[in-house]
Amino acid sequence: MRATYDYILFLLIRGLVGSLLLLPFRQRVKLGGQVFIWIGALHRRWKSRVLANLNLIFPEMSPSQRREVYFGVMRNFGMTLMELFSATEFRRQARTFEVCGSGLAEIEDALAQGRRVILISGHFGNWEAIRGVLAQRGIRAAVVYKPMHNRFFDRYWRKKIEALGTPAYRSIRPFIAHILRRGGVSAILNDQYEFGGQPLEFLGHTALTQSLLAKVSIRSDALFVPCFGIRKTNKGGFVVHFDKAIPNTTPDKMIQSFNDSLEQFVRKNPEQWLWIHKRWR
Repeated sequence: MRATYDYILFLLIRGLVGSLLLLPFRQRVKLGGQVFIWIGALHRRWKSRVLANLNLIFPEMSPSQRREVYFGVMRNFGMTLMELFSATEFRRQARTFEVCGSGLAEIEDALAQGRRVILISGHFGNWEAIRGVLAQRGIRAAVVYKPMHNRFFDRYWRKKIEALGTPAYRSIRPFIAHILRRGGVSAILNDQYEFGGQPLEFLGHTALTQSLLAKVSIRSDALFVPCFGIRKTNKGGFVVHFDKAIPNTTPDKMIQSFNDSLEQFVRKNPEQWLWIHKRWR
C-alpha cells in the first residue's frame, strides 16, 4: 500500500512540475517563488521557526521587517526549487552568471596539477549555481544530497541534481570514498545543525557544525574552497563567488573560516538563506 501511495503522489507532483515546465524559464521560476510565498503564509511551523531564528540573530529588526525577510526566504526557496527542476535549462543559463573571487583560478590550477578540490557552501541563494558555472567550464562536481522518503520522487530528484554534475550520493560515506579514491571536484553544503558536531560561532551564536570534510581535506591535501551562488534580486541571474581557498590547518579553524564567510553573505542578504533549519538548539 505504501508503494502505491508513494507512486500516486509522485505522479501528481511530476504532473504539477511538468505543467509548470511548459512555461518560459523566467516565468516559471517567478511563479515558483510566488507559490512558496502563498505556502509560507499558511505554513505556521516554518513561519514560527524562521521568525524565532531572525529574532535571535537580528533582535534589532522590527516584527514587520522579520516578516518581510520571511516571505523573501519563501520566495527564494520556491525560485530555487523551480530552477533545480529546470536543471538542464538552468545549466545553460549559467553561462550568463557573473563570476568573482580568486577561488576559481585556484580550482583550475589544482585540477591541472591533479589535486583534489572540495567545495563547501550553504543553503544560500541557489547553491547549484556554483555547479552550473563549473559545468560551463567542463568541470563536473560530485555531491551528497538528502534523499527523499518517496523512492520514486527520489530517483527523479537525483536525475535533476546530476544534470549539473555527477555523481550524486545519498549518504556521506560513499561521498567521502569518492573524494579519496577518485579525486576531482566534490561539493557539500555545511550549514545545518550537526548532532555531535563542533561548537563553532555562526552569526554571533554557538552552532554545532560538521567538520568531517575539513578532516578529509587535510588527509588528502585537497583544495578547500568556500563558494556561494548569490541571487541578483533586482536584475535576475546570479553572482557566483569563489572565495580564496582555506589553508589545510585544523578542522575547527577551517570550518570557522567557512562559517565566517557564509555569515558575511547572510548578513548582507538575509532573505537568501534558508532560515527554516534548526541551526541553533
